[in-house]
Amino acid sequence: MSTTLTPQQSRPAVTSRPRRHPGRWRRRWHRFTVPFAVFAMLFMVTVVAHVAEEPNLRDAETLAPTGTGADGSSRLAELLTERGVRIEEVSDYDSAVTAVQTGGEAVVFVPKPNVLGSAFAARALANGHRVVMVAPENRHLWFSPVRVATSRWASKPVEPGCEIPEAVAAGRAAALRKRYQVAAGHSVSCYDQGLLLTWVDSGELVVIGASDPFRNRRIDEHGNATLAVELLSRYGRVIWAGALSATLDVGAPMFDPPQVDSPEFERPKRPERDRSQAGMLSDLFYGYPSTVVAGLVLAALVGVLLALARARRLGPPVSEPLPVVVPAAEAVAGRGRLYQRSRGRGAALAALRTAALRRLVPALGLPAAPPPAPEAVVAAVVARTGLPEDYVRSTLYGPEPERDAELAAAVAALDNVVAAVTGTSGGHRNGGVQA
Repeated sequence: MSTTLTPQQSRPAVTSRPRRHPGRWRRRWHRFTVPFAVFAMLFMVTVVAHVAEEPNLRDAETLAPTGTGADGSSRLAELLTERGVRIEEVSDYDSAVTAVQTGGEAVVFVPKPNVLGSAFAARALANGHRVVMVAPENRHLWFSPVRVATSRWASKPVEPGCEIPEAVAAGRAAALRKRYQVAAGHSVSCYDQGLLLTWVDSGELVVIGASDPFRNRRIDEHGNATLAVELLSRYGRVIWAGALSATLDVGAPMFDPPQVDSPEFERPKRPERDRSQAGMLSDLFYGYPSTVVAGLVLAALVGVLLALARARRLGPPVSEPLPVVVPAAEAVAGRGRLYQRSRGRGAALAALRTAALRRLVPALGLPAAPPPAPEAVVAAVVARTGLPEDYVRSTLYGPEPERDAELAAAVAALDNVVAAVTGTSGGHRNGGVQA
């Protein structure tokens, strides 16, 4: 029997520089990147939802008595009107000063503190009014001994924990987001430092760390509505000072600021969490729309179920006996389809090479145990067939194929080598051996 080789048709291209082995990382990169991608997606969804939930203080309707949107305060204005409270909305500094100097006692409401708003609050306190400021920063409280202690990611409903009549009437309310404390002087703190009342000059200053009780979207939750109405209805008149504007003469002071002794103080430690209040999940997700919370919980559940479903595939594939006896052709075809679906070109070629070496080693007269070294097998095949050494080495021990065409060429070359050594026919492959 004569054997004719056609290596020009079946021999894969051999380059002088061997390709880098793709390794296990290239085959399984998704197992590392997918969990991080899911985590990043959930984080981004959380951040976007948080930003979407925050009120836009640049919007004229935000916390305005005529604002009918989700962040407006039209609902609060209606409740105040039903209580018999007269609302005077001011938009510039001069008209605001005129309002506090005339008309008797009033509650000055500063829902969106800014530079002029804090200056107007100082003027109102000097005239003996009550001033209610919503979530002011330290730069807005320069005229008082009040300072921001800590801040939270989202507002939280808590119990009053104080004896202020307005807080006692409201009960549990979402007043905690910023915590406040005073450096000196007498003050009363409620809602886990989320609401603080103190006296500055001849007036009464109330700061509240969250805007939820004053916004249409949140006013009907818990005791938010009662708290907002009680704070603003004390005198039957509310001067509603939004984002004030004015044309000022910078050379002349607007007023003589009150002298407040504000010594340095240390930032307090975070208060102990009250375990009897809302749990961890409600604390984390309070302030988000229910649809967003449901979506995040569903995404987390899907991730857990996916991890459990794929847990059986942890680690590399292992050889297992077939549970039932099936025709060899069906077993080979089924295994091939599994390799094709998982793009396991390297595993498929490795299985074929193992089977080929199992036939080549006895045919070459090499010992089966221990397994011969690759160089010994290559040398024996070259001596038996006269095939080029590089061709034999790349066929039996070369790198894994990266494309289907490379896998087909490598299998054809493997058939040629086996046929050349054993003297059997491999002509059913493209470029195979003719016997």
